[in-house]
Amino acid sequence: PVDEMKRYGNAMTIDLETGSSKVSLRGTITENTLMISRIDDFNRIYLVPQGNIFIVEYADRPGVLAQITSACAQNNINIEDIHAPRNTEGSKALSIVLTDRPVPAEAVEKIKQAVQATKAVSISIP
Repeated sequence: PVDEMKRYGNAMTIDLETGSSKVSLRGTITENTLMISRIDDFNRIYLVPQGNIFIVEYADRPGVLAQITSACAQNNINIEDIHAPRNTEGSKALSIVLTDRPVPAEAVEKIKQAVQATKAVSISIP
């Protein structure tokens, strides 16, 4: 269905489901560039989907972003940019960390456990 209230000229929502895992993405094209504007109930993301992206979802509390960036440094991973929106209720946070190389699977799992994340994934998009 088209949501005329959003006033996006070129917008799309994609709902992905695999087994028990689901994610909803909303994107738009602005200045001829694809941009993700929402992931699940996290708005105002404005992420260009390319390069190495490390995404962590967790209960919003102080110090978690510091743990994530410290773990990247310990793995000799340079951070290019960070987006850290909260969900609409303010109970959850999403850290989207753009890195110079992929975060190794072992580091993803360690970070997920250390920050008690509900989700953690490292993806590379050409």
